[in-house]
Amino acid sequence: MSCLLFPTCNVSAVFVLYVEDQIRTCSPSQFTCTNGNCIPQSMVCDGNNDCWDNSDEAPELQCGQRTCSSNQFTCPTWHPGHPRCVPLSFVCDGEKDCANAADELQNCPNRTCHMNEFACSNGLCILIPYHCDRVNDCGDGSDELGCTYDTCSSNQFTCSNGACIPASFTCDGESDCMDGSDEADSLCTTPQPTCAPQQYMCKSGECIDSSEVCNGQKDCQDNSDEKGCGINECSSPSVHKCAQLCTDTLTSYYCSCYPGYKLMPDGKACEDLNECLSTPAVCSQICENTVGSYHCKCAPGYIREADGRTCRQNSGIAPYLLYSNRYYIRNLTTDGSHLSIVLQGLSNVVALDFDHSEKRLYWLDVGAGKIESMRFDGTDRETVTDDNVAGIEGLALDWVGRKLYWVNGFYGSVHVMELDGRYQKRLLSGEFTDGNATYTISRPRAVAVNPKYGWLYWTDWGDTAYIGRIGMDGKNVSAVIKTKLEWPSALTIDYTTNKIFFADAHLHFLDFADMDGQNRHRAIAGTLPHVFAVSLFEDSIYWTDWNTHTVEKAHKYTGEQRTVMGNNTHRPYDVHVYHPYRQPRSENPCSSHHLTCSHLCLIAAGGQQASCECPDHFIGIYVGFKIQCVADCSSTQFRCGDNEKCVPIWWKCDGQSDCGDGSDEPQTCPPRYCPIGQFQCQDGNCTYPGFICDGHSDCPDSSDEDAALCSMTANNYCDQLQQWFKHKSSLSPSPAGDHRCEENQFQCKNKKCIPVSWHCDGVNLTVLTAATRRQRLVLRGPADLDSSSVPTGAACRRPTCVTPRTTVAMGLMSHLKPAVMGPDYKCDEDTEFSCKTNYRCIPQWARCDGTNDCIDNSDEQGCEDVTCDPLGDFRCDNHRCVPIRWQCDGANDCGDGSDERNCQPRPCSESEYRCDNAQCIPGNWVCDHDNNCGDNSDERDCELQTCRPGSFQCDSGHCIPAALQCDGLPDCQDLSDETSCLSITCEMPSRFRCANGYCIYSGLLCNQKDDCGDGSDEQEELCREPTLPPCTLKEFKCTNGHCVALPYVCDHNDNCGDRTDELGCNFGLDRNCEEKLCQHECTNLNGTGFICSCRPGYRVDPDSTYNCEVCKNTKGSYDCECAPGYRKVGNGNMCEAQGATPLLLLPENVRIRRFNLQTEAYHDFLQEEDRVMALDYDWDHNNTGLSMVYFTVAGKDSIPGAIKRAYIPSVDDGSNNIGAAVDLGIKYITSPDGIAVDWVGRNLYWADSRLKRLEVAMLDGRYRKHLVKTELGHPSAVAVNPRLGMLYWADRGEAAKIECSWLDGQERKGLVADGLGWPTGLSIDFTNNDRIYWSDSKESRIESVLPSGEDRRTSIFIDVRNPFSVSVFEDHVYWSTQEKGEVFRQDKFGRGVKTKLLTAGPWLTQVSVYQQQRYNSIASKLHTPNESRFTLSTCDRRDRVWRRRGERSAACNILQHDRFGSGSVMVWGGISLGGRTALHVLARGSLTAIRYRDEILRPLHNARPHVAGVCQQFLQDKGIDAMDWPAHSPDLNPIEPSTIHQRHIAPQTVQELADALVQVWEEIPQETIRHLIIVKNPCKGTCSHLCLLRPGGYSCACPEGTSFISGSNTECDAGFDPPPTMPPPCQCQNGGTCYFYDNKALCKCPPEWQGEYCQTNIYNLVASSIGIAIGVTVVIVVLLVALVYTARRKSNLLQRLRDNLPSMPSMPSMPSMPSMPSMPNLPSFRNSSSPNASERGGIETGLNSEAVSSSRNQTLMTTADNTTLIDLLLVLLLQKNN
Repeated sequence: MSCLLFPTCNVSAVFVLYVEDQIRTCSPSQFTCTNGNCIPQSMVCDGNNDCWDNSDEAPELQCGQRTCSSNQFTCPTWHPGHPRCVPLSFVCDGEKDCANAADELQNCPNRTCHMNEFACSNGLCILIPYHCDRVNDCGDGSDELGCTYDTCSSNQFTCSNGACIPASFTCDGESDCMDGSDEADSLCTTPQPTCAPQQYMCKSGECIDSSEVCNGQKDCQDNSDEKGCGINECSSPSVHKCAQLCTDTLTSYYCSCYPGYKLMPDGKACEDLNECLSTPAVCSQICENTVGSYHCKCAPGYIREADGRTCRQNSGIAPYLLYSNRYYIRNLTTDGSHLSIVLQGLSNVVALDFDHSEKRLYWLDVGAGKIESMRFDGTDRETVTDDNVAGIEGLALDWVGRKLYWVNGFYGSVHVMELDGRYQKRLLSGEFTDGNATYTISRPRAVAVNPKYGWLYWTDWGDTAYIGRIGMDGKNVSAVIKTKLEWPSALTIDYTTNKIFFADAHLHFLDFADMDGQNRHRAIAGTLPHVFAVSLFEDSIYWTDWNTHTVEKAHKYTGEQRTVMGNNTHRPYDVHVYHPYRQPRSENPCSSHHLTCSHLCLIAAGGQQASCECPDHFIGIYVGFKIQCVADCSSTQFRCGDNEKCVPIWWKCDGQSDCGDGSDEPQTCPPRYCPIGQFQCQDGNCTYPGFICDGHSDCPDSSDEDAALCSMTANNYCDQLQQWFKHKSSLSPSPAGDHRCEENQFQCKNKKCIPVSWHCDGVNLTVLTAATRRQRLVLRGPADLDSSSVPTGAACRRPTCVTPRTTVAMGLMSHLKPAVMGPDYKCDEDTEFSCKTNYRCIPQWARCDGTNDCIDNSDEQGCEDVTCDPLGDFRCDNHRCVPIRWQCDGANDCGDGSDERNCQPRPCSESEYRCDNAQCIPGNWVCDHDNNCGDNSDERDCELQTCRPGSFQCDSGHCIPAALQCDGLPDCQDLSDETSCLSITCEMPSRFRCANGYCIYSGLLCNQKDDCGDGSDEQEELCREPTLPPCTLKEFKCTNGHCVALPYVCDHNDNCGDRTDELGCNFGLDRNCEEKLCQHECTNLNGTGFICSCRPGYRVDPDSTYNCEVCKNTKGSYDCECAPGYRKVGNGNMCEAQGATPLLLLPENVRIRRFNLQTEAYHDFLQEEDRVMALDYDWDHNNTGLSMVYFTVAGKDSIPGAIKRAYIPSVDDGSNNIGAAVDLGIKYITSPDGIAVDWVGRNLYWADSRLKRLEVAMLDGRYRKHLVKTELGHPSAVAVNPRLGMLYWADRGEAAKIECSWLDGQERKGLVADGLGWPTGLSIDFTNNDRIYWSDSKESRIESVLPSGEDRRTSIFIDVRNPFSVSVFEDHVYWSTQEKGEVFRQDKFGRGVKTKLLTAGPWLTQVSVYQQQRYNSIASKLHTPNESRFTLSTCDRRDRVWRRRGERSAACNILQHDRFGSGSVMVWGGISLGGRTALHVLARGSLTAIRYRDEILRPLHNARPHVAGVCQQFLQDKGIDAMDWPAHSPDLNPIEPSTIHQRHIAPQTVQELADALVQVWEEIPQETIRHLIIVKNPCKGTCSHLCLLRPGGYSCACPEGTSFISGSNTECDAGFDPPPTMPPPCQCQNGGTCYFYDNKALCKCPPEWQGEYCQTNIYNLVASSIGIAIGVTVVIVVLLVALVYTARRKSNLLQRLRDNLPSMPSMPSMPSMPSMPSMPNLPSFRNSSSPNASERGGIETGLNSEAVSSSRNQTLMTTADNTTLIDLLLVLLLQKNN
């Protein structure tokens, strides 16, 4: 033997290759075996035959006298075959290493067997049902000693050894009894009567001598001995009819078949025998059946032996075994002759696999909690993953797809990841259905893959044991082996035959079957004590056995040639045969050019296809034809800069670069005070991550429960993606990015996390105190985690029952799974205790343990009579029994401290350190910089300490983990770990090398702190902002100059930092910049659409993905406009409502409070109410300074609900004006979840969720009417838009939806029906195209949509946390949460971050912004264009401004003419609330559609056209929508023609006329325009009872239960109710307090104020009176002088004007026209109907009734009262000429 790779062979991680013809000498550090092998000296006298000739354990070595080293434990008693010295890590590891188990009797904190377990003699624990079951489960047979076996039941078969098996298992060809008695011939073959040799059996049954046959005598009673004598039937085929062979007898014949055939049931015909199925052992590998025979072949790489059946490999590479036995990975030749160590010093390696192509070994060390790998030569050792390793039991490497698969027995799941540990994904968990059967993944153990065919197999030893199969992409799951399984522990695949081989550790067999589970055969029956793992090569099967501690092999089909290859001290675990042919090559479907995956590419079932999958916590979106996975981080995670990783939020700013790119350590990190791994509160305190977002504040400042940290977020974007992309992702996105619980936790509906064992345990955590909650977190042991539960609620009534099963059987888990009970379940009297008042069953050992496990405390009653085991238990004062070795161990195991009373210091074990105060601490705590002893004795004399491997020793002698050396942080108190770091890699971007040699994380650069110690990390040239490089063609340039790669543009992440890469996105596989829709710049997105961007000085319109900000553009910049009633603030791009400071109205169950957003002060508005649910208000309708609040009250039990109202001051001056609420007297109110005030139509709308209907009444409560009462689930919120005449409501029933109708209930339609969870709040943004916002409490987002149902957008989805109500005002969205009653605010376009305004408490039901401009009666952004013709003279001597019906073809309205020698001009102008357009004068020709487009529309660009074809085509080209003709005014009247009947002094020329019109147009006051556009109530008293608005008019309605009088649609047959009265309002000012006395509202004033309303300051009263008197006197004198002068100057002004004007017809009056004193004779117009209003002529002078917006590509409506500014212009022109 020689070591080719390492000359000395003394490295602990070496694969040893054996070459027979070489001789070499062992190194001094090795022991030379008698057979020439070399083994490490540490393996001598270890009780293990490592030399394979036992020379390392020979008597002459005197192993019993051996002196052990300081890092070893000395066994006090030694016997040959056992070690004298064992590593200290072997002490208390649960396995007996010393002969007398002394290594396990050193005060080990191992648990004793529970009352439902049996204690084996070897120390193991097995479940009581396995005791005396005729199976050696303990391994030493102690569970079967002294047993009295039960009698088998009627449906069972009793084996000869006494075992019981199902009766159906008998005579099935497989030995299930272990002794073969179930397959005995006497049982399975019916005995046939036979005669002795040399005798003949007569047909009648008697026997005669053969010599008496055919002797002519009747010797048989039936004479059968003489029949057929002398006749050879075989000579005549027509007689015998045998298909193949015929054999003649003395009296008859029989048929038989050639070899390779079998006789058919008729006894004559023959059929082919398929030897490949009936006897698989006929061929070593590939068997091809032929007629009458078969043919054996070998797989590629193998050759057939001379026998024609056996195959052997022909590669020239010798195979060998790799197997683990906890602390080692060993290398063993397949003949068992040579053994070596591959790796040692491990904790508990239970699984391994290898990658031949990269020459790497992978293993799972559950003791270390990680999966690791290294190269075959022992180099490049690295950790693959250490995340969620607990519970992993089997590994399988996909050498084709380059993936690593594993099963997790703790979580019951199947997983996959890349070979480097990235992109972990759970493929399968929970239940799956195969046919009519349902299987649960509860105890997966072994796993194997067959990449060529794309299948993954696993074994599950749960209650219903099976072997499952699933595609390697997680699809097509089924169970292939379903019967005769108990503990299927081992699994492997023969890739040459595509058969699966599996072993059962309880039934002790080894079977094999086809890939689909068919043709199952048994290779070894009943003689395998406890197989843990199997592997296969050529014709041999190899396995490890727990009970015998051996590695064995046998023939794979027959079990013959069984050989024990070696014994081990410790249990062997996994085993694999290493050889290239164990990983045969095949085509990788992921390499196809048709498939490009961003993350995981997994082979599909069949092996010919593959699919792209996203890892856990990633979501998939389509980017072109490619699925792009994006990390879906929760609110308690930090998204790394590369979007590829989410790390816990408490890892951010902890001084370590966990992301790898430094993004988690930015320059803005606050000082770090907490240890790594803990969460740092905002105030610098520390808490554990497990306490974050658990509903209880652990930080003094409650920052661990901050809404921004704990709120639900919608990071998964699924609903948006389904709208933006026309394809749905095939990947199931993880639950929305939110605060997510760990896998071993249950997430409540309120998003709190509790241990999974608390689910259905009968305890409502909402009533637990914090102390109780903390106490529950301190679990007694693993069994507590999975204790049984009491069903509480529908989800807990009939849960899946899981029978407890010990993991001693499988060895990898030590806890019991819960047994959840129901009313039909009876507790096991022997092993369980039945609680008295519920269905709960608890283990017997949990009774009288000091814990109320039954919930009703019945398990802790009568405990005085319970006794503990006097030999092994200690009885606590609380009656609990604990192992006696737990007494005086320093831990309060009893719970009452009784086990730690009167204790003497115990002796410390060899692995412990004795402090000066006699306390024992673990040895690795010595010199670790922590005072663990309490007297600091463990931190003394550290310079003499020797650190363990994997540690760095400080100059002071202290030991720290080696990973902390040169990490940029001084972990040694003498800083010695950060000196001499020049040899340590310290490279950007993750690290920075200081000038003094220190290495710090790059996140600490330029943070205004001297982290290097020499200031080199804060140098000016280092921290100066770099000049940004130009962007490439494959990058998008942000407004701030940064460049973003095109794949990351429009990916719903703000990669630019200013959101410009997420604005202007236009998606679609067939869309690109060739559409020419972008106003400025356009960038293609590689086949997925395009993005519009703006030139410098402009920005993308938030409401239009094509246009830049529609403002009054200046050169290179912009000037934003505000809606009427708003003013610009800040830098001019924000708008603020005019009027008083906005308030928040907060209904809180028993009161309503108001919150001043400016002063942040609370004042109660209503008190002593009950069950307040929703509110709305009517702002100061009569200009009294008082508004009215309407609110709903929910009914309870027999107490009905109500709708009430109360006065509220319009301005908050800090006074305590407590309102007096008045019940409107509306009956039969139950659960009014929403209410809305129609402030124009003066009606009240509400939704009753219990009655499931929408109702309406007048604002004073009269004339109630049911409006919508069908197909409603749970109407929860309502909102009205009087200007549009629309009613909106949210329905959060089973089919969640948002609907709308007219305010009269007609024309009901769905607005939003998809992608909704629980829509709970509604609000309308009247200043932004009437967009409807809603809050979705379940999906945790706030969305909006246009009134048309189009352009649905998610406004806010980052960290929203279950918004319950929403209110939109100014530039912000306000929302409240239900759980804590928190109120937040954020920009309504999603920009910036949210701001927490207040926490009102859990009783808060709504948030509503209260301000004058919120419900503005002005048509927002209204822009009304109109054109008219003015002539110097006309055919009828009148100026035609409006045409009459029928005058469309009148010559004066069509052609430009001058019949009387004069001329005319056409003018066009548009008015809006924010301004007006320029007046366009067309001196010649008609205003045709083409001129309209080219001269007016194209320059304006955003104006809406008329309906002419060319105009519509223009709009279509520009992507602008237009309303259908005719449009309607906000007051619901059509635009109709009119004429002006006034004479005037005409200008002399056309140019003078044009100049005069332009001048007058520009002088029109904007306030005059505003008065024209006010939305007014069209109801004029026409309706007798209810007047309900609708688009296009109004409808009269009758109270519920009444109808219209016959022949009328305005008068109802209902009576009239008098209006109710209201109590006097509280009008206290200046901080006065309101109180009521004798039905009067009185004020209690502060000391410095007086008056009825506290309106007078006593100090300024005298001075004010004098000043007012003087001022009034001066004003009166001035007015008198002005009036006298004016009267003399213009006494005949009006008369002269009338005389000089030409004759014009008079106009009808218009009552609704506002009074304008400056224009005494302003004409007014009436409304009339015009059926021809839709027709437009080229020069016609009708008002364009299409609604036009000057800043949005949306549809708006025209003015009220239909008074055009052309009419105003005429009047003003008359005044000017005069």
